[in-house]
Amino acid sequence: MENTLYDLADFLDDLEIKGLKQKESTLLKNSEKIKLLLSSNHSLKQQIEKLKEDLNVEISVFTYRNFLIKYFKKSYEEHTINKVFSNCKVIVLDLILNKKIDDSAHIYEFLIKNKMLKKVKNDDKSIITYEKFLDKLKEYTKLKHLSIKIENKIENTDIEKEIAAHAKDIDELSADTKVNIELLDGSLDPYNIRFLTYSYIFKKHSKKKYDFDEKNYIVIPTSYNNKKLDFEKIKNLIFEENLIKNYSLIFHDNKLEDGFLYIYRLINKKLHLLEKINSRESSEFEDYYKKGVNIFLNNFENFLNNGSLSLEKIY
Repeated sequence: MENTLYDLADFLDDLEIKGLKQKESTLLKNSEKIKLLLSSNHSLKQQIEKLKEDLNVEISVFTYRNFLIKYFKKSYEEHTINKVFSNCKVIVLDLILNKKIDDSAHIYEFLIKNKMLKKVKNDDKSIITYEKFLDKLKEYTKLKHLSIKIENKIENTDIEKEIAAHAKDIDELSADTKVNIELLDGSLDPYNIRFLTYSYIFKKHSKKKYDFDEKNYIVIPTSYNNKKLDFEKIKNLIFEENLIKNYSLIFHDNKLEDGFLYIYRLINKKLHLLEKINSRESSEFEDYYKKGVNIFLNNFENFLNNGSLSLEKIY
């Protein structure tokens, strides 16, 4: 059974809201408007544009998403699930009507294997649970007057094992555990470990869109010596050779493949995807980006020079 989620915004009184930062306070005073936007099929970017128009509030997608996770966790989760399922509706119809797959468990397995139920596009484990999927499937087939066989539970499948393993990974990160993150000025700030699985640290009071304040990080560029780097191979090397410190940020520039820059955090030999942004946006933090590339190249060139690493392991 899944944990029940709540919108913390529903439990805050006027005095508590007034004591928060101005931007958060303004948004929370308009919680019904935010819930209405989340109940729509609008992307976060479209919601931000509407909030800017109605409330004169400027906020980045990353900051807005973190705000929603903090104060509107239930509504944001429902919004995400609705968006993902909405993108699958035509495929679901095709499976039922043309391919004669009329079993809910088989429909779910087909969509999972084709990576169509991921809440985060670049994270294969961020999939909608079968229970949530089934709720949406029942609503949709009823609306379309379609009859299918409903399996209320999936058992003994690779998918079920994968979901359970991912849940175990998160549960092992105790909500009470805090770790020190080294900032650019050398100081240490403690952060909740679960917070670090979905967020990174910006400089306080900065007005820049991207103003990273973490010292331990690398940027993996698209290529090295005019050859495309293999991210999967490099990822394995990071795990095997302890090339960077635990809790470090890893930026992967994938502009030649899909035009995006992926931002991960390394936690206990697992990569947690924090965000993906357009590669062009790296110009917003050009110096930080270039330094991260140099750190990466220095690390790997040291391994190449001492003979402990061959080029075949990164191409």
